[in-house]
Amino acid sequence: MRGRVYEDRRGCNSHAGCARIANPQITMPLKEHFDAVTGLQIGGTESYQGKTISDWFRSKEPTFKHSVPRISQSELDFYKYCDAQFDAFINFDLPLASKITRECEKSAVVMEKYVPFLNVPKILLRQSCEYLCATYTTQQCCGEYSLFAIRSKASDNLLYLLALLNSKLLTFYSRESGIIISAPRKQAQIRKSGVDSIPIRRINSPTP
Repeated sequence: MRGRVYEDRRGCNSHAGCARIANPQITMPLKEHFDAVTGLQIGGTESYQGKTISDWFRSKEPTFKHSVPRISQSELDFYKYCDAQFDAFINFDLPLASKITRECEKSAVVMEKYVPFLNVPKILLRQSCEYLCATYTTQQCCGEYSLFAIRSKASDNLLYLLALLNSKLLTFYSRESGIIISAPRKQAQIRKSGVDSIPIRRINSPTP
């Protein structure tokens, strides 16, 4: 139940439990070994050369020269360990994105930051969720703004990270420490800084 003091089998309260989870001798912040990025930002109400911003970059079919599958964020399609489901295609045209952002006052298309994540194995993590919910894919694909993408900086095991992110322990920690931000009658949110700070247990930790 939310709002109560949690206790583990050794009788400690939630603050002591969180301190143990984030012990730097046992864990490290996610950002030390993994890169995370917010999804593509495609926004604006203006028209550009007679078409809406959405029509320039989104399509149900791969009709664009630079078409990349977009991961569905529907709760029916996206859940822990799901196979990636695609519901549309994104026009991953960086010059066009820059041009529209530069020439339109009320529109912005931000996708260049996603380039290093496009063609590599990655974890996708929901941004708006009351618990940590992640899946993994090796396919070329992208997510829009409410999905974080996480990749390994070196040879660190993404499947190990995936299991930790989907664990009840890290959801508990994220709620108690404020990584998952929640308020009455509002959708729970996770910020990029929160993802970077999630404590990941060191595989060679001396503590059992």
